[in-house]
Amino acid sequence: MPQDETASQLAAAECPELGLVTRLQLLEEQLAAQGAPVARALQPGLSHGEVAALARDKGLTFPRELREWYVWHDGVAGEEDAEHYVDVGLGNAMVPLTWAEAALHYDTLTSAESQVATGKTYHWYWWPITYFIGGINLVVDIRGDDGEPCPVHKVDGRGDRSGDWEEARAPSMTAMVALWNRALSEQWWRWDHDEWADTYAAMPEDLADTELV
Repeated sequence: MPQDETASQLAAAECPELGLVTRLQLLEEQLAAQGAPVARALQPGLSHGEVAALARDKGLTFPRELREWYVWHDGVAGEEDAEHYVDVGLGNAMVPLTWAEAALHYDTLTSAESQVATGKTYHWYWWPITYFIGGINLVVDIRGDDGEPCPVHKVDGRGDRSGDWEEARAPSMTAMVALWNRALSEQWWRWDHDEWADTYAAMPEDLADTELV
């Protein structure tokens, strides 16, 4: 597939020392450059103090990576319906959840009813960050100390297609966003007029196998 990569995009994809804040900034730049609606739908971010206070209200403590995620942007605007997810999803059709939406998803997923319905354990330390209509969340493990990474898991409630929730799909949020930046810079995520181009079948295995792209 043809590539149109700037030096900064290549650096973000390949330099492990770049942190989450820098990678999120590049992600937004690339989404905007492609004209993807999600770039315009991103909500203003919260302060570190606001995120810490909201987490305390839930009886939780968020590591720095997750705080940086909400300081970057507090999800996207809109209602949770099929049209919304088509319009403002990332290239993997996942929509970044607002804090309020994530808290509702967390309460639902940790409920006894949800555990029975899925037949799987949803751990208290998994915080949802994105959603795809049909019951799929990307969640991050918040058990680490403040400077430690948040491993990323995929929670899929679609019965026999649910996969292994316990397997970390990326070792950190930083690594997850690096994959998204790579997908954009290599044109595997490509906004084509009014929708994301269907490139999944041709995507390199090392990207596709993560189930994050």
